[in-house]
Amino acid sequence: FYFVIFGFFMVWVVAIVALVYYSMSSNTGTRNLSLRGPHEFISKGKNSNDLNPLTSPLLIFTFQRADYLERSLTEIFENIPTTCHIGCPVIISQDGDIQAVTEVIKSFQSRYKNIPVIHLKHKKVGAGLTGYQALGTHYQWGLSTTFAGIENYPKPERLIILEEDLLISHDFFDYFANMAPYLDKDESLLAVSAFNDNGKNGLVKDPSRVLRSDFFPGLGWMMTRKLYESELSSKWPDSYWDDWLREPVQRKGRHILRPEVSRTYHFGVLGGASGNQFGNTLGSIHLNEENVDWSKIDLSYLEPRAFDKSYFSSISTAQPADDINSALKLCKIDDVRLEYKSLQKFIPIAGTLGIMNDEKAGILRTAYRGVVEIRPYGEFILFLIPSMKELETTFNS
Repeated sequence: FYFVIFGFFMVWVVAIVALVYYSMSSNTGTRNLSLRGPHEFISKGKNSNDLNPLTSPLLIFTFQRADYLERSLTEIFENIPTTCHIGCPVIISQDGDIQAVTEVIKSFQSRYKNIPVIHLKHKKVGAGLTGYQALGTHYQWGLSTTFAGIENYPKPERLIILEEDLLISHDFFDYFANMAPYLDKDESLLAVSAFNDNGKNGLVKDPSRVLRSDFFPGLGWMMTRKLYESELSSKWPDSYWDDWLREPVQRKGRHILRPEVSRTYHFGVLGGASGNQFGNTLGSIHLNEENVDWSKIDLSYLEPRAFDKSYFSSISTAQPADDINSALKLCKIDDVRLEYKSLQKFIPIAGTLGIMNDEKAGILRTAYRGVVEIRPYGEFILFLIPSMKELETTFNS
């Protein structure tokens, strides 16, 4: 009799386990959640930025670099707020089943109990795919799975997106928490980025300054579920998703908010899809080290009209220069503007300054309305502009 009861009990247990496993699986991947439920992480009410708990997760894409992932996660968990209003839950999307990567994820699930860590595992498809194709496929699956909602967690309103080879600044999460309301309400914005492509050591100064840009940098960024589900998910590309997102048909004239001083640092020199294409430049980027209290900064200047008025005024009042040599001399004592007039003429100027000289979809890196800026000596700004007459038309239209 007892054996019969025990047998029925075991059948019941196996059935429950199978049901749970099935509910956590999909056609292309599985989900391994931390053992605690979402209700255990919800703080009372919204925070000062009007963000509901658990609606702004951090999504990290990883593949084969377990040591990189561990380094990145260590920085993240040293800086992530425990209120779960931003960057929470931490969702790690793994491409394939490399055991060393899986073990790193499990270790963080067990070590950090105050933040939920969710492990998504994407079944790697197509052995013949290039690195960019595999990354594009993984991105679409990870974004779609996360935005669709994971188990009992609410659907994200927005996502912060990282990859396994990025370090973050101390105020990374506070920065995004304070940018989120602008991204939500401002239809002229496409995304928020943590990165400045020209933010090299010695070329930036103000850690509390944020700018609009026509160029999408990636390398730590945030977008809304509304954008992904209504515009991007159905046509996500097989490869080079970042260049695709920069194309006019996707960007639709919208801007990206980005800081003067980067909040991410790319340290991955081996094993990435790009083959470390811009390794020398990326290795020189200055990661913010100052503790900026974003809640005390008036960011109303980021609204479209206010920003254009202020930015154009700064350019207009800058000292005009005729060539790069005179511009560099003047820039030791004042803000300066220098016209480049064409991409061919911009390239040698960029070479002299040691900044990125390429364009994507007709947009120079970091440019806003054609303007690229740096601080050659870490103090005054050098504005590289297409022409003053063109800017007068652009900013006043």
